[in-house]
Amino acid sequence: MTGGFLIVRRAGTLWGLPAEQVSGIERTETVDKLEVPATGGGIELRLAGGGRLAVDAVLTLAAELAVRPLSARLRPHLPAGSAGLALLAGEPLVLMTLADGVLHD
Repeated sequence: MTGGFLIVRRAGTLWGLPAEQVSGIERTETVDKLEVPATGGGIELRLAGGGRLAVDAVLTLAAELAVRPLSARLRPHLPAGSAGLALLAGEPLVLMTLADGVLHD
């Protein structure tokens, strides 16, 4: 993928990932069709650095986001790797960064 941000939903929250850091999207199978993986809804992102991230849904590819920096008060309540906040269609999303090709969640 090139440019922009891949927008995904995970655990009820929108996340934006740099699209160039995502090398593929795969649907995962579970042994029991009713079983939902604890870390996501059966979709995995293959990351350019070799890691994987389970997500509930892949929503869109956003060319641009108006990213706002995280405040010192909010940062401790977000996962490591959170880089900023933005709005997409009026819904807040957290922009993630990759350190050494690994997404920290």
